[in-house]
Amino acid sequence: MDGVNGSLDGIINELVDVLGRAEWSRDQAQEALDKANAEVRRIKAILKAAGHGEEEAKPKKKKKAEKPLRVNEETRASVLNAVHLASKMCATLPGVPGSFTVKDLEEYTPIHHSSIRTAINNLRDEGIVRAAGLVPGTPRKAPMAYVLGEGNEASE
Repeated sequence: MDGVNGSLDGIINELVDVLGRAEWSRDQAQEALDKANAEVRRIKAILKAAGHGEEEAKPKKKKKAEKPLRVNEETRASVLNAVHLASKMCATLPGVPGSFTVKDLEEYTPIHHSSIRTAINNLRDEGIVRAAGLVPGTPRKAPMAYVLGEGNEASE
């Protein structure tokens, strides 16, 4: 068994040597990286002082397309028709006849829910639809329920 321990000791010594070389190599690479980062900071400072900031070096980010604030008349008419249908068929809020949500309106019009929301906001601004409250018993953020009527929650 003495021969096995001798071989094991030799392997361990070899691994310790390999580890030492790997750590030395890592330390050299880290030192080179630190020097390169210092040089980059120095050059950026010089460029900034000369009036050439990072704005010109980096490409500008594109802004997201802004959502439209209004919908076209065709979409408005379709959503208003869906509002009238939903208000006759639904009562999303207990005790509030004719209450509906955007999801309810999706059943009555082929328009995308984001356009329905925009149209509802427009109808609220016009006083045709008003917010009636949050739907109880729904997970996460409760959806807003609406009803036909004048004004909005700000006027109440």
